[in-house]
Amino acid sequence: MQSAKAGFDRAIDWLNVAAHVLAAATVVRRSGTNALVKFDGQRDNDKVYTVFVGRGEDDESRFREDSDDLEELVTRAFPLSTEQSLDDAVPLSGMLQRLHALASEGFVVCIYMAWLADAVAYSVDIMGELGVFNPIHVEGQALLEIMQQSVQQFDQ
Repeated sequence: MQSAKAGFDRAIDWLNVAAHVLAAATVVRRSGTNALVKFDGQRDNDKVYTVFVGRGEDDESRFREDSDDLEELVTRAFPLSTEQSLDDAVPLSGMLQRLHALASEGFVVCIYMAWLADAVAYSVDIMGELGVFNPIHVEGQALLEIMQQSVQQFDQ
Protein backbone atom coordinates (compact mmCIF):
# COMPACT_ATOMS: atom_id res chain seq x y z
CA MET A 1 0.00 0.00 0.00
CA GLN A 2 1.02 3.61 -0.51
CA SER A 3 2.03 5.89 2.33
CA ALA A 4 -0.28 8.76 3.36
CA LYS A 5 -0.88 11.04 0.40
CA ALA A 6 -2.21 14.44 -0.52
CA GLY A 7 -5.94 14.84 -0.05
CA PHE A 8 -5.80 13.28 3.40
CA ASP A 9 -3.80 16.07 5.01
CA ARG A 10 -6.61 18.60 5.63
CA ALA A 11 -7.58 19.25 9.28
CA ILE A 12 -10.97 17.68 10.03
CA ASP A 13 -13.38 18.29 12.92
CA TRP A 14 -14.25 14.62 13.40
CA LEU A 15 -17.02 15.28 15.92
CA ASN A 16 -18.78 17.51 13.38
CA VAL A 17 -18.31 14.91 10.63
CA ALA A 18 -19.68 12.21 12.94
CA ALA A 19 -22.77 14.30 13.74
CA HIS A 20 -23.49 14.74 10.02
CA VAL A 21 -22.88 11.06 9.25
CA LEU A 22 -25.41 10.24 11.97
CA ALA A 23 -27.78 12.73 10.32
CA ALA A 24 -27.47 10.72 7.11
CA ALA A 25 -29.80 8.11 8.63
CA THR A 26 -32.49 10.79 8.95
CA VAL A 27 -31.98 11.84 5.31
CA VAL A 28 -32.14 8.20 4.17
CA ARG A 29 -35.25 7.47 6.27
CA ARG A 30 -37.13 10.63 5.24
CA SER A 31 -36.34 10.21 1.54
CA GLY A 32 -36.59 6.42 1.36
CA THR A 33 -33.23 6.36 -0.40
CA ASN A 34 -29.60 5.41 0.11
CA ALA A 35 -26.38 7.25 0.87
CA LEU A 36 -22.65 6.66 0.61
CA VAL A 37 -19.61 8.23 2.25
CA LYS A 38 -16.37 7.10 0.65
CA PHE A 39 -12.71 7.66 1.56
CA ASP A 40 -10.71 6.69 -1.53
CA GLY A 41 -7.03 6.07 -0.86
CA GLN A 42 -6.50 4.85 -4.42
CA ARG A 43 -7.51 8.08 -6.17
CA ASP A 44 -4.91 9.83 -8.28
CA ASN A 45 -6.14 13.30 -7.34
CA ASP A 46 -6.83 15.21 -4.12
CA LYS A 47 -10.60 14.66 -4.33
CA VAL A 48 -10.42 11.57 -2.13
CA TYR A 49 -13.92 11.91 -0.60
CA THR A 50 -17.22 11.08 -2.26
CA VAL A 51 -20.65 11.66 -0.78
CA PHE A 52 -23.71 10.36 -2.56
CA VAL A 53 -27.41 10.56 -1.71
CA GLY A 54 -29.73 8.71 -4.08
CA ARG A 55 -32.93 10.06 -5.52
CA GLY A 56 -35.65 9.30 -3.02
CA GLU A 57 -39.38 9.30 -3.00
CA ASP A 58 -39.31 13.12 -2.96
CA ASP A 59 -37.37 13.05 -6.29
CA GLU A 60 -35.17 15.92 -5.08
CA SER A 61 -32.68 14.15 -2.82
CA ARG A 62 -30.00 13.37 -5.40
CA PHE A 63 -26.54 14.56 -4.39
CA ARG A 64 -23.14 13.35 -5.57
CA GLU A 65 -19.84 15.10 -5.24
CA ASP A 66 -16.14 14.35 -4.99
CA SER A 67 -14.01 16.74 -2.95
CA ASP A 68 -10.89 17.19 -0.85
CA ASP A 69 -13.10 18.59 1.97
CA LEU A 70 -15.00 15.82 3.77
CA GLU A 71 -16.47 18.11 6.40
CA GLU A 72 -18.00 20.45 3.83
CA LEU A 73 -19.44 17.53 1.82
CA VAL A 74 -21.19 15.82 4.74
CA THR A 75 -22.45 19.17 6.07
CA ARG A 76 -24.17 19.93 2.74
CA ALA A 77 -25.44 16.40 2.09
CA PHE A 78 -26.65 15.56 5.61
CA PRO A 79 -28.05 18.58 7.49
CA LEU A 80 -28.34 18.21 11.25
CA SER A 81 -31.81 17.47 12.56
CA THR A 82 -33.35 18.31 15.92
CA GLU A 83 -34.78 14.78 16.09
CA GLN A 84 -31.43 13.01 15.97
CA SER A 85 -29.50 11.80 18.96
CA LEU A 86 -25.81 12.64 19.09
CA ASP A 87 -25.04 10.05 21.78
CA ASP A 88 -22.92 8.05 19.34
CA ALA A 89 -21.08 11.05 17.85
CA VAL A 90 -17.98 10.77 20.06
CA PRO A 91 -17.34 7.03 19.55
CA LEU A 92 -18.33 7.35 15.89
CA SER A 93 -15.80 10.15 15.41
CA GLY A 94 -13.05 7.82 16.63
CA MET A 95 -14.10 5.07 14.21
CA LEU A 96 -14.27 7.56 11.33
CA GLN A 97 -10.72 8.69 12.15
CA ARG A 98 -9.53 5.07 12.14
CA LEU A 99 -11.18 4.33 8.79
CA HIS A 100 -9.77 7.59 7.41
CA ALA A 101 -6.28 6.49 8.49
CA LEU A 102 -6.71 3.27 6.53
CA ALA A 103 -7.72 5.22 3.44
CA SER A 104 -4.71 7.50 3.82
CA GLU A 105 -2.58 4.34 3.55
CA GLY A 106 -4.14 3.45 0.19
CA PHE A 107 -7.30 1.56 1.13
CA VAL A 108 -10.81 2.41 -0.08
CA VAL A 109 -13.45 2.69 2.65
CA CYS A 110 -17.18 2.87 1.86
CA ILE A 111 -19.86 3.56 4.43
CA TYR A 112 -23.25 2.77 2.92
CA MET A 113 -26.76 3.40 4.26
CA ALA A 114 -29.99 2.22 2.68
CA TRP A 115 -33.67 2.35 3.50
CA LEU A 116 -34.80 -1.29 3.51
CA ALA A 117 -37.99 -2.74 4.93
CA ASP A 118 -38.84 0.29 7.07
CA ALA A 119 -35.37 0.58 8.64
CA VAL A 120 -31.96 1.98 7.80
CA ALA A 121 -29.44 -0.76 7.02
CA TYR A 122 -25.71 -0.03 7.09
CA SER A 123 -22.63 -1.59 5.57
CA VAL A 124 -18.93 -0.83 5.68
CA ASP A 125 -16.50 -2.04 3.04
CA ILE A 126 -12.71 -1.85 3.22
CA MET A 127 -10.98 -2.66 -0.05
CA GLY A 128 -7.32 -2.78 -0.97
CA GLU A 129 -5.06 -3.98 -3.71
CA LEU A 130 -6.69 -6.89 -5.55
CA GLY A 131 -4.93 -10.18 -5.00
CA VAL A 132 -3.09 -8.79 -1.97
CA PHE A 133 -5.91 -7.80 0.38
CA ASN A 134 -9.19 -9.67 0.87
CA PRO A 135 -12.02 -7.12 0.94
CA ILE A 136 -13.93 -6.68 4.19
CA HIS A 137 -17.71 -6.29 4.14
CA VAL A 138 -19.79 -5.89 7.31
CA GLU A 139 -23.49 -5.06 7.42
CA GLY A 140 -26.09 -4.55 10.09
CA GLN A 141 -28.58 -2.23 11.77
CA ALA A 142 -26.15 -0.28 14.00
CA LEU A 143 -23.59 1.95 12.27
CA LEU A 144 -21.10 2.20 15.12
CA GLU A 145 -21.18 -1.56 15.70
CA ILE A 146 -20.47 -2.46 12.08
CA MET A 147 -17.70 0.12 11.86
CA GLN A 148 -16.09 -1.47 14.92
CA GLN A 149 -16.48 -4.94 13.42
CA SER A 150 -14.91 -3.89 10.12
CA VAL A 151 -11.88 -2.41 11.91
CA GLN A 152 -11.57 -5.54 14.07
CA GLN A 153 -11.56 -7.70 10.94
CA PHE A 154 -8.95 -5.45 9.37
CA ASP A 155 -6.72 -5.70 12.46
CA GLN A 156 -6.81 -9.53 12.52
